Amino acid sequence: MKHGTEWSGLFIHTMEEAEEDYSRAAELIKKASILLIMSGAGMSAESGLRTYEEINQDSHSELEYRDYCDPDLLRHNPIEFWKFWAASANEYKKAQPHKGYQILKELRDIKHNACSKDMQDYFATFFKEHDYTRYGREDLPSSFFVYSSNVDGLFAKSGIPPTEILEIHGNANVLQCADGVECKGRDAESHRYWTADLPETVNTREDLPRCPCCKKICRPSVLMFCDEEWIGLEGGGTSDFDLYDVWEEAVEGYLKEHDDASIVIVEVGCGDRVPVVKMESETVLGDITNVLTEDGTKNVEGVSDRVSLVRINMKKSEFLDYHKEWSHGKSFIDKKSVICLEGPCGEVLDHLYSMM
Repeated sequence: MKHGTEWSGLFIHTMEEAEEDYSRAAELIKKASILLIMSGAGMSAESGLRTYEEINQDSHSELEYRDYCDPDLLRHNPIEFWKFWAASANEYKKAQPHKGYQILKELRDIKHNACSKDMQDYFATFFKEHDYTRYGREDLPSSFFVYSSNVDGLFAKSGIPPTEILEIHGNANVLQCADGVECKGRDAESHRYWTADLPETVNTREDLPRCPCCKKICRPSVLMFCDEEWIGLEGGGTSDFDLYDVWEEAVEGYLKEHDDASIVIVEVGCGDRVPVVKMESETVLGDITNVLTEDGTKNVEGVSDRVSLVRINMKKSEFLDYHKEWSHGKSFIDKKSVICLEGPCGEVLDHLYSMM
């Protein structure tokens, strides 16, 4: 275990007390056939990225960050809108993945290389049977997937294939027409999204980035408040919800048919303020638990060895059992399936990896 000035005394104490939890989590991750990474803003912050609120504080504007995340601002004050988003996108573009990302990429490669032909065949067949034909067999996910609410693109920058990433709120460095699907010049799927260098500062209308199809002002392909123009829901890129949904269903089927297979959901940096990723973590945990126990009719003993949630956050995060509410009370999650580890994501992942 590391001991140094980079860790507070409280965190070192917590690490020592939680050694049993670390050992259990490391063992589960090492043995897992499948890893699902669930990421929130806490993961990005350790790469030095400011939150939207911090960027707003530095802008010397009377607008609040929620205003910048509303398409109405683009329509009524595009210069002010793009001052914020160009600064954000350029900051994300310069950011580098911290060690935690590198560890997750290494774990991804380990699981990918260990993935059996039987497992690859199962997932490829499942995608085909569900009419998912956007990607070829070699690009389809099987043993690893990332589900992230961050819009900084750091997981892809760390080397994880884009077909193994779902950015549920989009990506600030991917652009789309402000008219969304109504863009008059959009004549091909390739024109849905594009990337371009953004100016460091936006002061005049001449600085505003524009759609290459219709020449109107464009916008980041990011889900905003009251947003009806975001085209991430169309699928494609790293906001392909269909890909994730079919993959998750394939995971449930594979685990049900293979008693020796297991999955670990590794949740990193997900807070309670906007708990959308935490809700998905617990929902997946509950769904798979229900599948493996046949809605509680089978003995649940040992189910925590086959499906578990490792929750990593700076502050202790309670298990809220969102799945029980969404499944109308039919939740059979074994509390032993949930392991909570406190500390910076990168440091905790580093410690876990050293124990494998």
